[in-house]
Amino acid sequence: MAVSKGTAALPRSTWLGAALRFALPAPLAVALFLRGVDALYFEPALNEAGLGHEVLIGGIIAAGLLLCVLSIRRPSLAVALAAIAFGSLKQLADAAIPMPDLGKPTLALVTGANAGIGKAVVAELSRQGHTVLMGCRSPRRCLAARTDILASSPGVRPEQLLLPGDAPEGGLSLDLSRLSAVEAWAAAAAEVAGGWGGVGLLVLNAGFVPLGEACDDGGEVLNRVLNEESGWEEGIYTMYVGHHALVSRLFSLDALGPSSRAVAVSSDALRFGGFDQSILTRPGGVGDLGAEETRGCLVRGPFPAMPVCFPRSVAAHLPAIASRLLPAKSNFGAYPRAKLANLLLVREMERRAMVGFGAAVMPGIVNTHIQRRDRSDSPTALPPLSLATLLSTLPGFPHALAHNLATAWATAPPLPRPFSPSRAATTALASALASTAAALAAAAARTLAAAAAPTFAALQPRFLLWAERRLLPLFQRHPEIAARVVLTALAGSPHPTSEASRHGYHYFNARGAALGDASFSLSDPPTLNLISQKLWEMARRQASARRADQRAQ
Repeated sequence: MAVSKGTAALPRSTWLGAALRFALPAPLAVALFLRGVDALYFEPALNEAGLGHEVLIGGIIAAGLLLCVLSIRRPSLAVALAAIAFGSLKQLADAAIPMPDLGKPTLALVTGANAGIGKAVVAELSRQGHTVLMGCRSPRRCLAARTDILASSPGVRPEQLLLPGDAPEGGLSLDLSRLSAVEAWAAAAAEVAGGWGGVGLLVLNAGFVPLGEACDDGGEVLNRVLNEESGWEEGIYTMYVGHHALVSRLFSLDALGPSSRAVAVSSDALRFGGFDQSILTRPGGVGDLGAEETRGCLVRGPFPAMPVCFPRSVAAHLPAIASRLLPAKSNFGAYPRAKLANLLLVREMERRAMVGFGAAVMPGIVNTHIQRRDRSDSPTALPPLSLATLLSTLPGFPHALAHNLATAWATAPPLPRPFSPSRAATTALASALASTAAALAAAAARTLAAAAAPTFAALQPRFLLWAERRLLPLFQRHPEIAARVVLTALAGSPHPTSEASRHGYHYFNARGAALGDASFSLSDPPTLNLISQKLWEMARRQASARRADQRAQ
């Protein structure tokens, strides 16, 4: 029988071959979907022309599937088309964003300034002549970031990059999860701001993806990830209450005012965010702030924390952003709620005349470290890798394999005796042999898995680190591009006709454009306004309680 060319290696007639070819363009198809967030889905011009984000999302998904189907017959063509489409979308998302001019030099303040978007924002502000107060949880990392910026930006002077406070490590810690540290840092920053007439540009950037519950193998909750000093879920406490304490203290010390402009680095994840109605109905409003319903996504091992959890239906959930794609009562976890709270924070700041303009911005899907479980940007956090660790189970492997195979053989169903050539006996023998073979194969697989476990455990975090540093930058936005978007929003103006902007919610997309009703629509503005005011008041009470605790000590 004639065999067509190439079928000996991977026959096109087999399901396996078709599946492999179908999967060839899949990584690029996924990248197309993700980069669509930055370039297409919430672009006002497209949305207002009738191409809503639902249509655009469906179009990108359909295009990806078509490329995968085409790959079954023409894999080279499909991969080439996917690469061209991805490159074009990446160009649209990143290359057309100019760096805004933020005017005459003034004093700026950036939280989360030691890495990622915050570090890139500090670098650009200093290049434009501004003096920047760098707020970091780790003074040591803040000092290292300052050194890097000075080394890479010859025109920037050391006196433009300030670390408030007089500490041996280089400055005070701006740990937003501890309000006493926040107030001390704010007081030191206000002393500097007094010589400038206040902070002119405020970038509330610090954030992270909250970790989920730790569970045992049976699914029992071992602990919840809560803020130690308050008992609140750590994401909203750090990203909202911590920033609230910072801006409130700065305002009380005359370091903020109507001439200040503020932007919070948020995320389109806020479209999945919402609050439990208990925040409006229960005394104190803390019915879901202790992670009763809204918490970080489940994390096992060294895998990155997921920003958006698999939705759970919660009857009392109040979504903030209208969407035809999302069920109204779906709770997607702590990160979307914290990023929604960022928007509420800057809205209240502007409404209370603490700043002249306050907005939130989606910086894009950016290659940063916010999803790292250990919050570390150093590979030295991993245990040392040695050949002894990788090969530690090999000496006992033959004995374990022999023991497990013998056990499987002993417990396998017995072969029929005596054997007769009848059809029924042949069927019974074949069944017994198949069961025995399956048991032996399972025993061998379990033994191999146990032997490989230490090697897998040692190599897995290193593979993830390699993927984060070498692979993800090909598909995600560079922090310098995100910094352009953030600063574009900081220099921007409210949307002229948006209902959300009329209520004080100014939101900018991943290309720095202010969003109108076709791109960003509130589910229930009056209710969201009440939540915004209630959350502000609860944060104020938390700050007062922490001050009382400190005085009592």
